Amino acid sequence: MCSPHLSLSLHAIFLKVKKYPWWKAAMDYGIVLPATLVLLPVLLILFLVASSDTGFPGIFRQERIGRYGKVFIIYKFRTYHSVTHTKSPVGNWMRKYKLDELPQLFNILQGEMSLVGPRPDIPG
Repeated sequence: MCSPHLSLSLHAIFLKVKKYPWWKAAMDYGIVLPATLVLLPVLLILFLVASSDTGFPGIFRQERIGRYGKVFIIYKFRTYHSVTHTKSPVGNWMRKYKLDELPQLFNILQGEMSLVGPRPDIPG
């Protein structure tokens, strides 16, 4: 049985998200939170590899348009060299296996994206 404090804090999280139905937010958090905790060492290693290969920081930020036209920042691992503007070999490998998209788990935890749904569009 949950403590009253824990259930109140979970209720506050779902009310804060409010962008999705409660069951969809529960599914997102129920899957993404444990996945993020398990994948944290992998995320750290990929961040260090991307930083050393393409330049610091190894995180790429881009504006996207989310639900109801709200603009948010999406996170990805950097796969292009910042100086030469070409894909790195490590970047090609990360893109092939979609590992460059793993930082989007944090976007889901922030309630900006969902596991299931349309891909956020690029402005313009």
